[in-house]
Amino acid sequence: MSKHFLDWIERRGQELRCRLSLEPTAALNPYKLAQTMEVRVVSPLDILELAPCLLDQLLVQDSDSWSGGTLLLPNGKTIVVLNPNHSETRKRATLMEELAHVFLGHTPSSLIVFKNRTAMRSCKKSQETQAYGVGAAALVPMKLLQHAQSNLTAREKLAHYCGVSVDLVTFREKVTGVKLG
Repeated sequence: MSKHFLDWIERRGQELRCRLSLEPTAALNPYKLAQTMEVRVVSPLDILELAPCLLDQLLVQDSDSWSGGTLLLPNGKTIVVLNPNHSETRKRATLMEELAHVFLGHTPSSLIVFKNRTAMRSCKKSQETQAYGVGAAALVPMKLLQHAQSNLTAREKLAHYCGVSVDLVTFREKVTGVKLG
């Protein structure tokens, strides 16, 4: 990743954090951010119109195949559907990625249905990279990593503080070049 792109990711992550008036070393709660962005967060179980066979497909048969998605409703409202079977750290990271898509004004992907009734969604790799990077930067900003580094904070402790996985902290270490002990 280029320095220009990494700086852009950090700035966009900070813009999201500013919506909650967070201090540089404060943890971000993505559910509170969703509220300020007027994005409703739901589980497939909350969608009354989903047929039982679709719920079974989403939550039993293919539960490991998806984490979340954003839906733009005809009334102009936005909802994020999260997989309730995933860990809380995974849900927080997924929600931040979805909120980053909304914040960045990305066009939603489309569902492609084949003749045999299997389906897949389209994907714009550049948008996915941007949204994941911005979401991760909002959850674990460089200033927080630097603070943790200067205080000799273990990555496990920082991950717990931020409500994210150790893998996400490690990703941010690699991206920013700020290494924890």
